[in-house]
Amino acid sequence: MSLIGMPIYLIIINMIYTRQQMLFISGIGVGYCDTMERVEINDETIIDPRMNHTDKEVKNGQEPALIKTSEGWIHLAHGVRRTVAGLRYSLYCCMTDLKNPVKVLRRPSGQFIEPLGKERVRDVSNVTFSNGWILDDDGMVYIYYTPSDTRMHVATTILEKLLD
Repeated sequence: MSLIGMPIYLIIINMIYTRQQMLFISGIGVGYCDTMERVEINDETIIDPRMNHTDKEVKNGQEPALIKTSEGWIHLAHGVRRTVAGLRYSLYCCMTDLKNPVKVLRRPSGQFIEPLGKERVRDVSNVTFSNGWILDDDGMVYIYYTPSDTRMHVATTILEKLLD
C-alpha cells in the first residue's frame, strides 16, 4: 500500500509542570496546552500533592529538569514545612512513569537534601533550593543546590542509589 497522497496527521502535546496558586498551593501538577506560544491550561492533574505533617505540608514545587532513566523520570522537588524557627525548605525526590508522566511510581518519604549546620543561616535561613543536576555517562549524579540563598554547593551520588 502506498502512502503517497494520504494525509499526514501530526499530534503535538505540550506538557507543563504547574503549581496552582489561586487560594493555596495544592502541589505539583501537570497541565497540557496546544502551543507554547500562548499557553492556556484548562485542566490540571496534581501528581504530587501537599501533605499535612510532612516536609511538604505548606507547599511544594518542581525544581530542575527531570532525569530520564530506564525505570522512569526522576523528579527533584522542594517541600516546605512549618517549624518553630519558621519555614524550612528541603529537597525530595519522586519518580513518574516514562510513558504516563502523571503516574507516580515511587514517592519516598523523607528528605533528600536539607539545610544543616552552617547551611541553615544566612540571607534566607533554613532554605535549600536546587539549581540543577547532571547525570554523567558513568552514572554519577551532581546535584547543585543553594543553602540559605547565599552560596552554591554540589552534592554527589550515583544513579543506582537514586533509583533505590
